Amino acid sequence: PRNHGKKPLTPTECRMILSQRSTRNPIAIGGKDTRIYLGGYMYHLGDLFGISKKLLGCRKFIGVDSGMSHLAGTLGVKSEIINMHDIRSVERELMEFYREMYPSTVSFRRQDLLSKLI
Repeated sequence: PRNHGKKPLTPTECRMILSQRSTRNPIAIGGKDTRIYLGGYMYHLGDLFGISKKLLGCRKFIGVDSGMSHLAGTLGVKSEIINMHDIRSVERELMEFYREMYPSTVSFRRQDLLSKLI
């Protein structure tokens, strides 16, 4: 499967999480081919250098377990990551990986985070 055990967040879930977790107006970031799926938000799309500069200027990165979250972690950007895996063993391993590799990152289980918003 394309998402390897991950269930993508819906636009509604994204908005709910951002409204609860962010303190300012969020800016969506991504590669040049990132699909704009959240209306009403500013987007910064570009190459790795441009995205890295944008991340380094952020107060906090909020995202899912993706390449962008690893970039934020590598850069030492304060981050909150939503673990999207449905497979428990993978979920535990990934959360432990983020904790060990990226001290500036806190990860959340998708189910735990969404249950607090409903």
